[in-house]
Amino acid sequence: MDADQEITKNNSQIEQNIEIAHIVTYPSLGQKHSNFSALAGYTKNLIDGFEEKDKIKQIVLSNIKEIGQKSFEFDGVLVKEIWTRGDLFFWWSIFQYLRKNKQIKVVHLQHEFNMFGGLISIILIPWLLFLINTVLRRKVVATFHEIFSPKLINKNFMEANNLFLPTWLATIVFYFYFQLTILLFIDKVIVHDDFFKNILKEEYHFKNKVVTIAHGVEDLNWTMEKQEAKSKLGLENDKKVLMFFGFLAGYKGVELLIEGYKKLENRGEYKLIIAGGKVKRVANDPRYKAWLEKIMDDCKTLEIDTPGFVKNEDIETYFRASDLLILPYLTPQSMSGIMAMAVGFKQPFIASQSFEQRVDDQWLFNLQPEALANKIEWFFQNQQNAVDMISYLKTMKQERLWVVIASQTQQIYNQLLSNK
Repeated sequence: MDADQEITKNNSQIEQNIEIAHIVTYPSLGQKHSNFSALAGYTKNLIDGFEEKDKIKQIVLSNIKEIGQKSFEFDGVLVKEIWTRGDLFFWWSIFQYLRKNKQIKVVHLQHEFNMFGGLISIILIPWLLFLINTVLRRKVVATFHEIFSPKLINKNFMEANNLFLPTWLATIVFYFYFQLTILLFIDKVIVHDDFFKNILKEEYHFKNKVVTIAHGVEDLNWTMEKQEAKSKLGLENDKKVLMFFGFLAGYKGVELLIEGYKKLENRGEYKLIIAGGKVKRVANDPRYKAWLEKIMDDCKTLEIDTPGFVKNEDIETYFRASDLLILPYLTPQSMSGIMAMAVGFKQPFIASQSFEQRVDDQWLFNLQPEALANKIEWFFQNQQNAVDMISYLKTMKQERLWVVIASQTQQIYNQLLSNK
């Protein structure tokens, strides 16, 4: 028996004991995060947090990242790449696999609107959930990483999210999408904060299905000194380093950040890094290209560093070199994986009022350039602010470590499995 046959045999034996399937984009073998979706790193960390006795009963049904399907074991969990992002028949591959593997009782979808592709793929998500929940009779858990309040859907919201529909139509579409998917085809919904739970309960009228489980946090520790990190990135030691980190999407407030940076009274004392890559969903859209080109032009004029997408091995260097992370998001639609990373490192940050009710008010600023500039200057006026922020992050970190989040998630699986 050759090596490939041996691997296939071992994987088949593992599959016989699987009870829970995750549907999500997932990192390549050996990677912790991914440049194509924050969901990949989120789910990898979640699965790593489960106890071994629970982990061996799980499988990841992921996207094909290279030509040809792959199956591999990654840190004790079997990963099968069976669907292709952008292929309108992604649902068929998932349905067929679950149909053949009747031992799988619970399916966990990490829900993000564009995980499977563009607009048409979004329409097909309820169809996939119908097949899983109603046709195959499997229990469905969905973690919603994006929750849109109908009250916040206006022209600015549409532009920030690169959505090109009339606002009245978008409001109707989002309302009925949540109603259709959650009401009919999902047994349990996970959101990352009571803020979003209340939106689903009060504005979409879901009373019993929604559970709050915070966004998990990695137990990260510095392996280098700040001076070493700054030197590695070619930064001057006497500069106060500000950083934006993540995909360059309109709703993340990159323009607000740049305008706020312009308002700093002594801008020469600061260095801003905007570290992030293109949003693949709209990367080829002329409107997004024009927007991004203007952002890059402004960065060049203001001598803002734009290193692009940061590789896994360089993430710590950028966080360590930074004195202050800035989260200038325009809409309160999701918890931030970047904020979770900052908590893991105990990296001081300030955030826009979009994080109201989720972050203590003293670390928030209004959605105005002047307010952002004032908050930056306020933070550096007193060294005690950084000390207080780190203390605040220590407490938050202990409450949100991935082992805690995985345990809470496993409780939901156990409830659904006991009800089969």
